[in-house]
Amino acid sequence: MTRYVKKRYAMRLLFISLLAFFLTACTLRKPAAVEWSAHREQVHAASEWSVKGRMAVKVEDDAKAGGQLSMRWQQSKDISQIRLSGPLGVGAWELLWEPECVSVIDADGEQTIQYTGAEAAEDFMRAELGWAFPAQSIRYWVRGLPDPSAVVNERLAANGELLGFDQYGWAIVYERYAEFDGLYMPVRITMTGHGVRLRMILSHWKIAADLG
Repeated sequence: MTRYVKKRYAMRLLFISLLAFFLTACTLRKPAAVEWSAHREQVHAASEWSVKGRMAVKVEDDAKAGGQLSMRWQQSKDISQIRLSGPLGVGAWELLWEPECVSVIDADGEQTIQYTGAEAAEDFMRAELGWAFPAQSIRYWVRGLPDPSAVVNERLAANGELLGFDQYGWAIVYERYAEFDGLYMPVRITMTGHGVRLRMILSHWKIAADLG
């Protein structure tokens, strides 16, 4: 084995070892000492939060409606700013989601689409993405909370950790949590219902206290 080949082999082993360490560090489960009831109350009370990540969508009856997207979501009380983009930023959209109004801002900062009414968010998703889910509920689901306005059948671990639940014909599964500033937030979620499967891998959670 030449010196060059040995060097490349050593570098490859080092890279694999570092990658394995990083993935292990990111995927450690939370300790059993977490008080989940108090934790959920704290997350629910937060009026300001943000998260980055990516999602993969699969639609049973329409392969073209699925795909992978990067996501950046910032929430301030009842106003959401959500940026969705494809690989390398292709097809980037900035969504301004206010009560009964969804506006779409293109890469040039111009408003190109607007939907209004009580189901503005759902109407946008059906028309522009080809699939939809209960838009008001996902603000809770993404944070590891059931929608408090609907009946829920929760699946809990022995320590009170929320493993998943069913609402509005959707099955929500929390595959993994990670700690961010003392709170354990979902980092892997699968949402399945109505012929759609949505998988989220989330990172960079920021949760602020209720600013009232």
